[in-house]
Amino acid sequence: MNSQKGFVGIFVLLVILAVAGVAGYYFISQKEGRPSTPTTQVNDNFGQNDTSLNKPQNEVNQLPVTSPKQQENPVPSSQSKPTQTRTSKPTPPATSPTPPPREINVLKSDFFKNDSIAQSILSGTPRQLSDNNFLQGGKINALSFEFKLINAFKQLGMAELTYSEIPGSSDATAAFYKWQKKNGLGVSNILTKEKMILIDQQVYERERKDYESAKNYPPYQKFAAAPSNEPSREHLAAIYYNLFSSIPQTVKATLALSTREEQTYSTIFNLEEFVTFIDHIGNPYFGSVFNQETKRGLSIEEMVRMVDSKIYSFTFCGEGYYARREMGNCLTLNSEFFVGGISYDIAHASMLAHEFGHSVGSHNMLINGVNKRTHEHFGTISFNSLNPENVNIPLRVENDGEFISQYAKTNYLEDFAESFSAYIHSGNIFRKRAEINIYLKQKYDFLKGNVFGGKEYNTGSLDSYYLWQSKNKGLPPKQDYYMQEDPSWAWDYKY
Repeated sequence: MNSQKGFVGIFVLLVILAVAGVAGYYFISQKEGRPSTPTTQVNDNFGQNDTSLNKPQNEVNQLPVTSPKQQENPVPSSQSKPTQTRTSKPTPPATSPTPPPREINVLKSDFFKNDSIAQSILSGTPRQLSDNNFLQGGKINALSFEFKLINAFKQLGMAELTYSEIPGSSDATAAFYKWQKKNGLGVSNILTKEKMILIDQQVYERERKDYESAKNYPPYQKFAAAPSNEPSREHLAAIYYNLFSSIPQTVKATLALSTREEQTYSTIFNLEEFVTFIDHIGNPYFGSVFNQETKRGLSIEEMVRMVDSKIYSFTFCGEGYYARREMGNCLTLNSEFFVGGISYDIAHASMLAHEFGHSVGSHNMLINGVNKRTHEHFGTISFNSLNPENVNIPLRVENDGEFISQYAKTNYLEDFAESFSAYIHSGNIFRKRAEINIYLKQKYDFLKGNVFGGKEYNTGSLDSYYLWQSKNKGLPPKQDYYMQEDPSWAWDYKY
């Protein structure tokens, strides 16, 4: 019995010792495994913190999801972060989006796009315009860039291309100064890239209109190619098209080749009308009709056969328009220098209308039972046209107010032709002046009712007219001089 009690006691003591040992081991192991100061474990995944001790298992070692912009320009957090002790790997540089290709400026107009100096200006080398390049010994250098630039402004409808009252301007820069003023730009003799681009764009836009007009004008196919550095044949053909397409069918003109009977035309639009007009009135003002090889002018007999056969084999050389051609010669002058001025388009178109007006004046018209030539009816307003001895003497001594120009006072023939041209090109000025002179009003009303069938033209700059009046006494030499006075004026080629 006693031996059994002793055995039980020993067994209980062993159990107690075992439990105490396990508890002590557990306490010591827990104390040794817990760090006394919190630290952050670092992995090598681009320096991102390992937060496995604080986050659920599925978030361990995951990088934060951010947009590409956030990755390139991270926004700093407002929360403070524990100090990190780590060796960071270099962060790859952010990749910027590929920039769009840089816009390359190119010359658009056919007139400038192959010009080396214009290309140089476009590349950033400004051009100082100078009379030294443009003039040599009083002669114009037709191969100079200054000459070419002036002809660009000619295509933009500018007048008085080598003269300007703007301070600092010269023969070479007059048109450039006017163009800068018209476009609200600072005035200087330096052609910069920005100005070159704008000039080229304006010429390009004019070219598009010229090409459209030229293809609708049948004689255009017979126009010779233009000399270098001057307006294209399309531009010249467009001047003819714009004028003659604006003339109504009520206009009647009498034209004839020298050995043929007179013909009545309303305008100059088809090949027969064109050849007849150039032979009857055009040469030497506008140009000559050459054979197709442009070696010689056609004789009157050849032109008659051409018109009768309706087989038109000729070339029109436009010598009256191009500075580098001599009248009666279709070839471009070999010398790069020539003496003379540079014409401008409103003057050329006005002269076209003036000369066509002579043919209109030659047409017979029945008015109040009297059948006689139109300019004879018209001439009774200011001239004693019934008296051959006094036909060139105006009826009134103080008469400036009743004439459209000084040249109109020459005789009733020129009075009609000048008034006909002014009716088309200076309609606003003609009407304004007619308000204050009864005789000029009679002339305007005669043309409106008997020639143009009531059609009127919104043409001519009143601002330039008022400027002329403020600076000049008397009449201008020709009616188109009114438009020259305003340095910022340019013709829009519209009727």
